[in-house]
Amino acid sequence: MFNIKYCECCGEPFWEDEGSFYCEECSEAISEEKRDNPDFLLDYLKKYCRGKDNAEFSREIEKRFLISGRDIRRIVKSLREQGEPICSDCHHGYYYANNRDEINRTLRGLNEHVNGVSSTIADLRNAELKKTSGTPIIRKIIIVVSPEDDPEDELVMELI
Repeated sequence: MFNIKYCECCGEPFWEDEGSFYCEECSEAISEEKRDNPDFLLDYLKKYCRGKDNAEFSREIEKRFLISGRDIRRIVKSLREQGEPICSDCHHGYYYANNRDEINRTLRGLNEHVNGVSSTIADLRNAELKKTSGTPIIRKIIIVVSPEDDPEDELVMELI
């Protein structure tokens, strides 16, 4: 369904389609500008998405800033590499961490993701090896990354 809405950039009326915030002309300009200057996401998360209770899902950020989910993930990765505490999870979305607990929650989620991917890799290798030799070699790889404030900060890999 289409509704008349006013562009958040220029104020001109436009036909809203699926939660758009901008008219077509502004959409193109904003999208291009955001790709050239990714700090907009850091500023937005710091101002409007502090803590998991104020998180915003990728699809909302995509609509607001007219960028793809892939671009958001690339920008978040870059911001994290610069030391910014950008957190995320599938239940809340993206947010700027307020405390260490929020960072640890994201680290646990990332760790679970890594373990799932590692398990899939091992399963595929076993399928290939089993097909050629008849015997599975690797059952599962578990990777545990301890939080930075843990005195036993380490990366552990176990073969099970």
